[in-house]
Amino acid sequence: MSYKTIVVHLDTSANAHPRLETALSLAKQFGAHLTGVFAVFSPDPRSLYVMAGTAEYYREHAERRAERREALQRLFHAELRRAEVEGEWIAVDESASFAVPRLGHCADLIVAGQDNPDDAESYVGDFFPENLILSSGRPVLLVPYARNERTAGSRILVAWDGSREATRAVHDALPFMRAAQNTTILTVNGMQEDGSARIPGADIAT
Repeated sequence: MSYKTIVVHLDTSANAHPRLETALSLAKQFGAHLTGVFAVFSPDPRSLYVMAGTAEYYREHAERRAERREALQRLFHAELRRAEVEGEWIAVDESASFAVPRLGHCADLIVAGQDNPDDAESYVGDFFPENLILSSGRPVLLVPYARNERTAGSRILVAWDGSREATRAVHDALPFMRAAQNTTILTVNGMQEDGSARIPGADIAT
């Protein structure tokens, strides 16, 4: 098993570029095709008409976002060429909470980010990361906004409780584990996992 298709969610936040770098590194590592999905949160402009001056603010904000999108698109294609990775750019008008899971259904891995409380542009929808994990049906790698500069996946921690969800997560993460420097299995109250197991987590570790 390997990741042959990767989808990365991109927006106008400051963390879009670091997230792209992470996704490019993974695409290079696994020889994967990379799809950049640009999707942001756009308020209904009609809701702003009730306050004086807000319509003009909305127009200016939309123009700034369009400029950032075009700059990010140029960067995306330039980085693909530099990394010698195949890929494509998709910009959608629909909500990221709908577009990213839909476009990620056929991918082997989805790369997305967290909301940054200090960057309003990182907000793309209520509970976006949680909804993406629960609705996409695919493995999701969340890149923290407080970015870790180390290589993604070099040290792995598996939270193991013997459940269906943990089993699915372990098998989805196997490509990372094969390339990792170290993988640690963590069990909490592990004796409850299986009364016949002498060492909790030993079977999955093997």
